[in-house]
This record gives sequence, C-alpha cells and structure tokens, in this order.
Amino acid sequence: MTVERVPGHRVLVGALVVALVAALVGVGLLWRDRDAAEDRADRSTALVDAELAAEDAARAAVTRMTTYDFRSVEDDFSWIDEAGTDKFRKTFTDAAKPVIAYIRSVKASAEGTVVDSAATAADADHVKVLLYVDQRIRSRGKKGVDIDQPADHHADDPPGRGLARRRGRRGQPGRRTRRRLRPDTRLGT
Repeated sequence: MTVERVPGHRVLVGALVVALVAALVGVGLLWRDRDAAEDRADRSTALVDAELAAEDAARAAVTRMTTYDFRSVEDDFSWIDEAGTDKFRKTFTDAAKPVIAYIRSVKASAEGTVVDSAATAADADHVKVLLYVDQRIRSRGKKGVDIDQPADHHADDPPGRGLARRRGRRGQPGRRTRRRLRPDTRLGT
C-alpha cells in the first residue's frame, strides 16, 4: 500500500499547528484575565468592607462625642481618654475642662445625630469618612429653648476656634455669615 501525498499537506499541517498555538495563547490570556478580575473583585470587596467598617465606627464615635448630659458629663467625655494620640488627648483634655464646667453650670444636655455619611477607602487600612452631624443642645435653665444656634464647623479647626456659618435669628434660615469663634463666645467665660 502506498500513501499518496496531497499537494499542500505541509501547509495544512502548519496552519493547524499555528491555530492550535493561537488557541492555547488565547486560553492562557483569558485565564490570566479571569485571575486579574477575581483579584480586582477581592480588592473591591475589601475596600467596600473597609469603608463600611470605618463609617460605622465613625458614626458611633461622633455620636458618642456629641451626646452628653450634665449629670454624667465626666463619663460622657471619657472618649477623650480612649481616642487618638497623646497630643490629641492632651489638646482635648485641656479644652474639655472649661466646657465640662460650663455644661454643669447651665445644666446642659446634648444629643448628637449623624444625619448622613460617606466613606472613601484608599486601601483596606486607610479610609476617609465624611459625616454630617446634627447636635441639639438644651439647658435645663431655659424652658424648651436651645442654647446654641445651628452652625457648621470645619473638622480641622482646633477645639473652640472653628469657622462657623450661622443661620439667621432663632435658628431660621437666613443670610449666612462667617466669623471666627473665640472660646469665650461659646463657653460664656
């Protein structure tokens, strides 16, 4: 028996080998892309988890920081000793002393509420959280009257020295102005 060679047989075999190699390369690239997509999904999930955890922690901390009662103000301000760096603790411990005395003298209480928040994670260990907080301060010495006016304070300002945008009289929306607050204007000293 003799085998007859078909003209172009070598070209056909060569084309099949090239197609097989191309298919294997394509499968390898798809496999790599699938692994990269899974890695991106894992990183994205880790970032979302970090954002949610940081947002929950920030909400709890700020609510605790902005809620107090004159009867338990020392305990209510204990977050100062539990939070931040040594410099933070010293700054806020020094700033809190006259505030605590004033809260007791006017028999004030406050309730802080986080109205809205958002978080952005740079990575799983570094998350920025933005909070919009409403704080209602009341004094027992004044029937049903708030002792504060609504104001927006910048978070980077030192205690008692923030820029505030004030509303009009009696908390009604009005022309907003900016002014620098001095400790004596807020503490009554």
